[in-house]
This record gives sequence, C-alpha cells and structure tokens, in this order.
Amino acid sequence: MFDDKNHAHAIATAFGSLGGFSAAPRWWTEASQNAAVQLFALTVLIWQGGGALDWSYSLAAAIVFTIAMRMMSSMHVNAPVVPIEVVTAPEENPAEEQPAAPTEYYHNY
Repeated sequence: MFDDKNHAHAIATAFGSLGGFSAAPRWWTEASQNAAVQLFALTVLIWQGGGALDWSYSLAAAIVFTIAMRMMSSMHVNAPVVPIEVVTAPEENPAEEQPAAPTEYYHNY
C-alpha cells in the first residue's frame, strides 16, 4: 500500500514530535491533552516532513507511531544490580620520578 514511501523519513519526523521545542501556549497545551488533537498534530508534522505530502500515509504512520509509543510507555525494564568493585591505585613514591612520555605528533597520519 505504501511501498513507494520513505518510512525512515516519516519515523524521523514523528520522533521529532517527542520534544525539544519551546513551551507551547496554554490554549494549545490544554487542547493537546485530547488524543484526537495529538494524532492530528502528529499527522500534520509527518505530512510536511516525511509523509511526502500524502495525508493517508501520514495518518497511517502517525497511528502506528502513536500505538508503538503507548505500548512502550507501559513497559518497564529492571536493570540488574551489579556490585561495583573499587580498585585503588598502588601508592606511588613521590621521590621516584617517572620519565616523561614521548611527544606524539599527529601530522602526516
């Protein structure tokens, strides 16, 4: 159905919807609590960015992305607790000076 579309471009555009923008006006923040408004806004974003100006493809990509994000938001991963072993350096005698490391030059690499 959408074989000729750039799916990576559409998903990259949808990913951009997750944040990193300046704060929205209060009326938009309140309106965007509605799932239909969220889906419409994501559809418009994909349509202009990665949806190749195709409304049906943009809506399909927005629905798939929204479902995937909702499914992932309910997942929780418990990382195993691994004890950290503290390794201390052996004490050095300040009287013994270490020779300086040779100078490396990075030209002609």
